[in-house]
Amino acid sequence: MSRDLSRRYGLKAKYHYASGFLEKENLYIFKKCASIIIEKWYCNKSGVLRCESTNKNGMKTGKERSYYNSGNLETEAVCIDGLKEGKKFLYYNSGSLEGEFNFAKGEKNGIQRYFYRNGIPTREERYASDLCVSVTVLYNNDGSYLDYAVWSLKIIGLHILNHGFK
Repeated sequence: MSRDLSRRYGLKAKYHYASGFLEKENLYIFKKCASIIIEKWYCNKSGVLRCESTNKNGMKTGKERSYYNSGNLETEAVCIDGLKEGKKFLYYNSGSLEGEFNFAKGEKNGIQRYFYRNGIPTREERYASDLCVSVTVLYNNDGSYLDYAVWSLKIIGLHILNHGFK
């Protein structure tokens, strides 16, 4: 049973491309302390949902999802006060996991993992404050160890130098 939330909580608006296809629909919810907008964006011509998110007082809050033109999930993340927080997942169009990233206050922090289509890790990196700060471990598509890269970071103005692969 689906309920029309706009009847109880706010306004529902639909926007269309010049071609007549649906571009986005918004549900505006007005409460005493907050205004919330639930947005859904659609692809021109196909009408497939491309992304959906929630904005609270002008900042992204809650789950944010994007989709391929096929309709399959592409990315999924959580935002708090406009910044990514926790895990972000990136998927191949086939549905298998392509990447798993950790965020804190909008910056990459912790281990970031990338995967082959068969689910085996391709590489792992450790980040702190949005900078890669450790050895990047590389894997073959059968899961065996391939190599690693040592990152020595120097920050001189805006220059970050990679001192090569070992």
